[in-house]
Amino acid sequence: MNSCTAVLENHLRRILLTTLAAVGMIWFSESAATQADLPGLLSHPSSTSGTVSVNQLLSSDKSLRTVSRAREFLIDGHIDKAQKEITKVLQASPNCALAFDIQGVIHLRAGNFDDAANEFQKTIDLDPTVGQAYVGLGIILMSRHRFKEALVPLDRARSFLPTTWLVYFESAIANLQLGDIQSTLKQVEYAEKLAADPEKRSATAYVRALISIKLRDFESATRNMDETIKIDPAGSYAELARARIEQIKPLLQTGKKSLAENKPQP
Repeated sequence: MNSCTAVLENHLRRILLTTLAAVGMIWFSESAATQADLPGLLSHPSSTSGTVSVNQLLSSDKSLRTVSRAREFLIDGHIDKAQKEITKVLQASPNCALAFDIQGVIHLRAGNFDDAANEFQKTIDLDPTVGQAYVGLGIILMSRHRFKEALVPLDRARSFLPTTWLVYFESAIANLQLGDIQSTLKQVEYAEKLAADPEKRSATAYVRALISIKLRDFESATRNMDETIKIDPAGSYAELARARIEQIKPLLQTGKKSLAENKPQP
């Protein structure tokens, strides 16, 4: 049995968008994302090293199977059932890192970020190879505007989850908020290579649009917003893009007018 936990990609992305909206972040202040039920699949293992950690070896098979059931309940959106399973694991195996990791995700789902951070840190203390926990900590730090600090766990997550789109996507956002355009572009390029579905491709197109806004290139920003909508018309990022296009229209028109006025006369 593969007992590794998984990155809850779509769910964590929606939580990030909702949180950034709640705290008034400039890039996502128009967010229409909601904390919906957990989506389809948990797509990436907590580590891609192909090895099993000492902590997992010391956890009983019964506990690991219960963690797996809890993860499945999370996939299906049955948070109460997931919590019940994890409570059983932690009572029987109080040092099971994967159980703390799932507990952290449950808290994150409920918006209990302090509790989630504590659980993710417990996970890392018990088993430093669980990549999901670093991603969770990174997202929580970003929600608190601590972008430079967030890059530390995200960088650590990358060593365990080198092919996980979410790690590069969150790193791109953090770098953008810090004003590091070159690092943002680098992370976006990695994310684009790993964007296997329309929502991820739409998300990376949206970040490219945000980069263009930061550079005050409103024409390129509009093109990237249009691409965001085209890729995934019914997605969360399409809704963000539609709102942002309306916001930058006056700036785009002003820029075009300025160019026309400064155009050399024949």
